[in-house]
Amino acid sequence: MTDQVSPIVSVVIPLFNKRTTIERAVRSILDQGVENVEIIVVDDGSTDGSPDFVDSLGLPNLRLVRQPNGGPGSARNTGVEASEASIVAFLDADDEWLSGFLRAALNALETSKAVAYVCGYDAGDYRSERPNKVALLGKSASAQPPPSDASGHLLKTHVDAMHSSCVVIRKHQFLAKGGFFTEQGCRFGEDSWLWGQFVLSEIIFWDPTERVRFHVEDSELGYATVIRRSARPITQHPSRFLKAQPARAEQPAQRLIAVFAMLDYHNLVFSKSWTEAARVRRLHSLNGAAGLLKELKYRVRSAIGLSPWRR
Repeated sequence: MTDQVSPIVSVVIPLFNKRTTIERAVRSILDQGVENVEIIVVDDGSTDGSPDFVDSLGLPNLRLVRQPNGGPGSARNTGVEASEASIVAFLDADDEWLSGFLRAALNALETSKAVAYVCGYDAGDYRSERPNKVALLGKSASAQPPPSDASGHLLKTHVDAMHSSCVVIRKHQFLAKGGFFTEQGCRFGEDSWLWGQFVLSEIIFWDPTERVRFHVEDSELGYATVIRRSARPITQHPSRFLKAQPARAEQPAQRLIAVFAMLDYHNLVFSKSWTEAARVRRLHSLNGAAGLLKELKYRVRSAIGLSPWRR
Protein backbone atom coordinates (compact mmCIF):
# COMPACT_ATOMS: atom_id res chain seq x y z
CA MET A 1 0.00 0.00 0.00
CA THR A 2 1.50 3.35 -1.08
CA ASP A 3 1.26 6.50 0.96
CA GLN A 4 -1.12 9.10 -0.33
CA VAL A 5 0.69 12.07 -1.89
CA SER A 6 0.02 15.32 -0.06
CA PRO A 7 -1.49 18.11 -2.16
CA ILE A 8 0.80 20.94 -3.22
CA VAL A 9 -2.04 23.44 -3.14
CA SER A 10 -5.55 23.53 -1.68
CA VAL A 11 -8.20 25.49 -3.56
CA VAL A 12 -11.05 26.84 -1.44
CA ILE A 13 -14.40 27.64 -3.08
CA PRO A 14 -17.16 29.26 -0.96
CA LEU A 15 -20.53 28.10 -2.30
CA PHE A 16 -23.93 29.71 -1.78
CA ASN A 17 -26.69 29.05 -4.32
CA LYS A 18 -24.39 28.88 -7.35
CA ARG A 19 -25.82 25.80 -9.04
CA THR A 20 -25.45 27.34 -12.49
CA THR A 21 -21.80 28.39 -12.16
CA ILE A 22 -20.04 26.04 -9.73
CA GLU A 23 -19.15 23.45 -12.37
CA ARG A 24 -17.50 26.13 -14.50
CA ALA A 25 -15.34 27.14 -11.52
CA VAL A 26 -14.36 23.55 -10.69
CA ARG A 27 -13.57 22.68 -14.30
CA SER A 28 -11.30 25.71 -14.57
CA ILE A 29 -9.22 24.26 -11.73
CA LEU A 30 -9.02 20.84 -13.36
CA ASP A 31 -7.98 22.47 -16.65
CA GLN A 32 -4.87 23.99 -15.03
CA GLY A 33 -2.93 20.79 -15.70
CA VAL A 34 -1.36 20.80 -12.21
CA GLU A 35 -1.30 17.53 -10.29
CA ASN A 36 -1.89 17.04 -6.56
CA VAL A 37 -4.44 19.82 -6.23
CA GLU A 38 -6.99 19.57 -3.44
CA ILE A 39 -10.37 21.23 -4.06
CA ILE A 40 -12.45 22.13 -1.03
CA VAL A 41 -15.97 23.39 -1.72
CA VAL A 42 -17.53 24.89 1.40
CA ASP A 43 -21.30 24.99 1.12
CA ASP A 44 -22.52 27.99 3.08
CA GLY A 45 -26.11 26.90 3.61
CA SER A 46 -27.23 26.72 -0.04
CA THR A 47 -30.89 26.08 -0.79
CA ASP A 48 -30.71 25.51 -4.56
CA GLY A 49 -29.27 21.99 -4.62
CA SER A 50 -25.78 23.15 -5.58
CA PRO A 51 -23.97 21.07 -2.91
CA ASP A 52 -25.70 17.89 -4.08
CA PHE A 53 -24.65 18.73 -7.62
CA VAL A 54 -21.04 19.12 -6.45
CA ASP A 55 -21.30 15.71 -4.79
CA SER A 56 -22.57 14.21 -8.03
CA LEU A 57 -19.41 15.25 -9.89
CA GLY A 58 -17.61 12.38 -8.16
CA LEU A 59 -14.17 13.97 -8.30
CA PRO A 60 -11.65 12.13 -6.08
CA ASN A 61 -9.67 15.27 -5.25
CA LEU A 62 -12.75 17.29 -4.27
CA ARG A 63 -14.15 17.54 -0.76
CA LEU A 64 -17.49 19.08 0.13
CA VAL A 65 -17.76 20.71 3.55
CA ARG A 66 -21.15 21.94 4.76
CA GLN A 67 -21.86 24.71 7.25
CA PRO A 68 -24.77 27.00 8.22
CA ASN A 69 -24.84 30.25 6.29
CA GLY A 70 -22.18 32.58 7.61
CA GLY A 71 -21.01 34.55 4.60
CA PRO A 72 -18.12 34.13 2.15
CA GLY A 73 -15.42 35.03 4.65
CA SER A 74 -16.60 32.38 7.08
CA ALA A 75 -16.78 29.79 4.30
CA ARG A 76 -13.25 30.59 3.12
CA ASN A 77 -11.91 30.39 6.68
CA THR A 78 -13.58 26.99 7.11
CA GLY A 79 -12.00 25.79 3.88
CA VAL A 80 -8.52 26.90 4.92
CA GLU A 81 -8.91 25.15 8.27
CA ALA A 82 -9.85 21.93 6.45
CA SER A 83 -7.04 22.20 3.90
CA GLU A 84 -3.97 19.96 3.85
CA ALA A 85 -1.54 21.90 1.65
CA SER A 86 0.87 24.62 2.79
CA ILE A 87 -0.32 26.86 -0.05
CA VAL A 88 -3.95 27.93 -0.40
CA ALA A 89 -5.77 29.46 -3.36
CA PHE A 90 -9.24 30.96 -3.46
CA LEU A 91 -11.82 30.86 -6.23
CA ASP A 92 -15.35 32.21 -6.00
CA ALA A 93 -18.04 29.85 -7.26
CA ASP A 94 -19.04 32.28 -10.01
CA ASP A 95 -15.50 33.02 -11.30
CA GLU A 96 -13.03 30.92 -13.28
CA TRP A 97 -9.28 30.60 -13.67
CA LEU A 98 -7.81 31.04 -17.11
CA SER A 99 -5.13 28.75 -18.54
CA GLY A 100 -1.77 29.01 -16.78
CA PHE A 101 -3.01 30.75 -13.63
CA LEU A 102 -1.97 28.11 -11.11
CA ARG A 103 1.44 27.38 -12.64
CA ALA A 104 2.25 31.10 -12.70
CA ALA A 105 1.21 31.47 -9.06
CA LEU A 106 3.16 28.47 -7.80
CA ASN A 107 6.26 29.48 -9.75
CA ALA A 108 6.10 33.01 -8.35
CA LEU A 109 5.88 31.76 -4.76
CA GLU A 110 8.67 29.23 -5.34
CA THR A 111 11.11 31.74 -6.83
CA SER A 112 10.47 34.77 -4.62
CA LYS A 113 10.13 35.73 -0.98
CA ALA A 114 6.52 36.75 -1.49
CA VAL A 115 3.91 35.37 0.89
CA ALA A 116 1.10 35.84 -1.65
CA TYR A 117 0.59 35.95 -5.40
CA VAL A 118 -1.98 38.22 -7.03
CA CYS A 119 -2.76 38.43 -10.74
CA GLY A 120 -4.93 40.66 -12.90
CA TYR A 121 -8.46 39.77 -13.95
CA ASP A 122 -10.72 40.16 -16.96
CA ALA A 123 -14.20 41.48 -16.08
CA GLY A 124 -15.53 41.09 -19.62
CA ASP A 125 -18.30 43.54 -20.45
CA TYR A 126 -17.78 45.20 -17.06
CA ARG A 127 -14.12 46.04 -17.73
CA SER A 128 -14.74 49.80 -17.61
CA GLU A 129 -16.38 49.51 -14.16
CA ARG A 130 -14.02 46.80 -12.93
CA PRO A 131 -10.63 47.33 -14.62
CA ASN A 132 -7.59 45.14 -14.02
CA LYS A 133 -6.29 46.95 -10.94
CA VAL A 134 -2.91 45.20 -10.84
CA ALA A 135 -2.24 46.70 -14.25
CA LEU A 136 -3.52 50.08 -13.01
CA LEU A 137 -0.82 49.97 -10.34
CA GLY A 138 1.74 49.94 -13.14
CA LYS A 139 3.51 46.93 -11.70
CA SER A 140 5.57 44.46 -13.67
CA ALA A 141 5.47 40.81 -12.62
CA SER A 142 7.55 41.00 -9.46
CA ALA A 143 7.46 40.90 -5.67
CA GLN A 144 7.38 44.41 -4.29
CA PRO A 145 5.72 46.46 -1.55
CA PRO A 146 3.81 49.70 -2.13
CA PRO A 147 5.93 52.89 -1.99
CA SER A 148 6.72 53.88 1.59
CA ASP A 149 4.94 57.21 1.06
CA ALA A 150 1.94 55.71 -0.75
CA SER A 151 -1.25 57.71 -0.35
CA GLY A 152 -4.33 56.17 1.20
CA HIS A 153 -5.95 56.00 -2.23
CA LEU A 154 -2.98 54.14 -3.72
CA LEU A 155 -2.96 51.71 -0.79
CA LYS A 156 -6.69 51.12 -1.29
CA THR A 157 -6.05 50.31 -4.96
CA HIS A 158 -3.55 47.67 -3.83
CA VAL A 159 -6.18 46.21 -1.50
CA ASP A 160 -8.85 46.28 -4.21
CA ALA A 161 -6.48 44.53 -6.61
CA MET A 162 -6.46 41.53 -4.29
CA HIS A 163 -9.72 40.11 -5.65
CA SER A 164 -9.90 36.81 -3.77
CA SER A 165 -10.21 34.65 -6.91
CA CYS A 166 -6.80 36.05 -7.96
CA VAL A 167 -4.98 35.24 -4.71
CA VAL A 168 -2.71 32.30 -3.87
CA ILE A 169 -1.16 32.50 -0.42
CA ARG A 170 1.04 30.70 2.07
CA LYS A 171 -1.29 29.09 4.58
CA HIS A 172 0.70 29.89 7.72
CA GLN A 173 0.67 33.61 6.86
CA PHE A 174 -3.09 33.53 6.28
CA LEU A 175 -3.64 31.89 9.66
CA ALA A 176 -1.25 34.32 11.36
CA LYS A 177 -3.41 37.23 10.18
CA GLY A 178 -6.55 35.60 11.56
CA GLY A 179 -8.27 35.02 8.22
CA PHE A 180 -11.28 36.89 6.87
CA PHE A 181 -13.40 39.01 9.19
CA THR A 182 -16.49 37.04 10.21
CA GLU A 183 -18.12 38.79 13.17
CA GLN A 184 -21.86 39.50 12.97
CA GLY A 185 -22.05 37.38 9.82
CA CYS A 186 -20.02 39.97 7.92
CA ARG A 187 -20.66 39.93 4.15
CA PHE A 188 -19.08 43.25 3.16
CA GLY A 189 -15.45 44.24 3.60
CA GLU A 190 -14.44 40.91 5.15
CA ASP A 191 -11.73 40.72 2.49
CA SER A 192 -10.38 44.29 2.75
CA TRP A 193 -9.82 43.66 6.47
CA LEU A 194 -7.50 40.76 5.64
CA TRP A 195 -5.90 41.92 2.40
CA GLY A 196 -5.23 45.35 3.91
CA GLN A 197 -3.00 43.69 6.48
CA PHE A 198 -1.03 41.91 3.76
CA VAL A 199 -0.61 45.05 1.66
CA LEU A 200 0.70 46.99 4.66
CA SER A 201 3.09 44.43 6.10
CA GLU A 202 3.99 41.65 3.64
CA ILE A 203 5.70 41.15 0.30
CA ILE A 204 3.24 40.30 -2.47
CA PHE A 205 4.04 39.10 -5.98
CA TRP A 206 2.02 41.25 -8.37
CA ASP A 207 1.31 39.84 -11.83
CA PRO A 208 -0.62 42.22 -14.13
CA THR A 209 -1.44 39.41 -16.58
CA GLU A 210 -5.19 38.71 -16.70
CA ARG A 211 -5.31 35.09 -15.56
CA VAL A 212 -8.79 35.09 -13.95
CA ARG A 213 -12.22 35.70 -15.46
CA PHE A 214 -14.21 37.79 -13.02
CA HIS A 215 -17.87 37.10 -13.82
CA VAL A 216 -19.39 40.32 -12.50
CA GLU A 217 -22.68 39.44 -14.17
CA ASP A 218 -23.06 36.44 -11.84
CA SER A 219 -22.11 38.24 -8.63
CA GLU A 220 -24.73 38.90 -5.95
CA LEU A 221 -22.46 40.59 -3.41
CA GLY A 222 -19.95 43.42 -3.68
CA TYR A 223 -20.38 45.19 -7.01
CA ALA A 224 -24.00 44.11 -7.37
CA THR A 225 -25.00 45.65 -4.01
CA VAL A 226 -25.75 49.38 -4.17
CA ILE A 227 -27.49 50.00 -0.83
CA ARG A 228 -25.29 49.71 2.25
CA ARG A 229 -26.58 49.47 5.81
CA SER A 230 -23.22 49.14 7.54
CA ALA A 231 -19.61 50.14 7.04
CA ARG A 232 -16.71 47.81 6.36
CA PRO A 233 -14.97 46.23 9.38
CA ILE A 234 -11.87 48.34 8.72
CA THR A 235 -14.05 51.44 9.17
CA GLN A 236 -16.03 50.08 12.12
CA HIS A 237 -12.98 48.87 14.06
CA PRO A 238 -10.06 51.18 13.18
CA SER A 239 -8.26 50.72 16.50
CA ARG A 240 -8.29 46.94 16.15
CA PHE A 241 -7.01 47.16 12.59
CA LEU A 242 -4.19 49.49 13.64
CA LYS A 243 -3.25 47.22 16.53
CA ALA A 244 -2.80 44.31 14.11
CA GLN A 245 -0.14 46.18 12.12
CA PRO A 246 3.60 46.34 12.82
CA ALA A 247 4.85 49.71 14.09
CA ARG A 248 6.37 50.61 10.72
CA ALA A 249 2.95 50.31 9.06
CA GLU A 250 1.02 52.50 11.50
CA GLN A 251 1.00 55.68 9.42
CA PRO A 252 0.18 53.95 6.09
CA ALA A 253 -2.59 52.05 7.93
CA GLN A 254 -4.06 55.34 9.19
CA ARG A 255 -4.08 56.70 5.62
CA LEU A 256 -5.78 53.55 4.35
CA ILE A 257 -8.43 53.63 7.09
CA ALA A 258 -9.19 57.28 6.35
CA VAL A 259 -9.96 56.51 2.69
CA PHE A 260 -12.21 53.57 3.51
CA ALA A 261 -14.00 55.59 6.20
CA MET A 262 -14.81 58.45 3.85
CA LEU A 263 -15.99 56.04 1.14
CA ASP A 264 -18.20 54.15 3.59
CA TYR A 265 -19.62 57.40 4.93
CA HIS A 266 -20.66 58.55 1.46
CA ASN A 267 -22.13 55.14 0.62
CA LEU A 268 -24.16 55.13 3.83
CA VAL A 269 -25.49 58.61 3.18
CA PHE A 270 -26.40 57.61 -0.38
CA SER A 271 -28.22 54.60 1.10
CA LYS A 272 -30.03 56.85 3.61
CA SER A 273 -28.50 54.82 6.44
CA TRP A 274 -28.39 57.96 8.55
CA THR A 275 -27.66 56.44 11.96
CA GLU A 276 -24.70 54.43 10.72
CA ALA A 277 -23.43 57.33 8.63
CA ALA A 278 -23.49 59.59 11.69
CA ARG A 279 -21.65 56.97 13.72
CA VAL A 280 -18.91 56.72 11.10
CA ARG A 281 -18.66 60.52 10.89
CA ARG A 282 -18.21 60.82 14.65
CA LEU A 283 -15.82 57.87 14.93
CA HIS A 284 -13.52 59.26 12.26
CA SER A 285 -14.10 62.99 12.88
CA LEU A 286 -15.03 63.50 9.23
CA ASN A 287 -14.85 67.23 8.45
CA GLY A 288 -16.09 68.27 11.88
CA ALA A 289 -18.99 70.73 11.76
CA ALA A 290 -18.74 70.93 7.97
CA GLY A 291 -19.38 67.20 7.78
CA LEU A 292 -22.51 67.52 9.91
CA LEU A 293 -23.86 70.36 7.76
CA LYS A 294 -23.24 68.38 4.58
CA GLU A 295 -25.01 65.36 6.04
CA LEU A 296 -28.01 67.49 6.98
CA LYS A 297 -28.08 68.82 3.43
CA TYR A 298 -28.09 65.25 2.09
CA ARG A 299 -30.95 64.35 4.42
CA VAL A 300 -33.06 67.27 3.23
CA ARG A 301 -32.43 66.49 -0.44
CA SER A 302 -33.31 62.83 0.09
CA ALA A 303 -36.46 63.73 2.04
CA ILE A 304 -37.81 65.71 -0.92
CA GLY A 305 -36.89 63.02 -3.43
CA LEU A 306 -33.68 64.49 -4.86
CA SER A 307 -30.34 62.75 -5.23
CA PRO A 308 -28.17 63.65 -2.23
CA TRP A 309 -25.12 64.00 -4.52
CA ARG A 310 -26.42 66.46 -7.09
CA ARG A 311 -25.19 69.96 -6.51
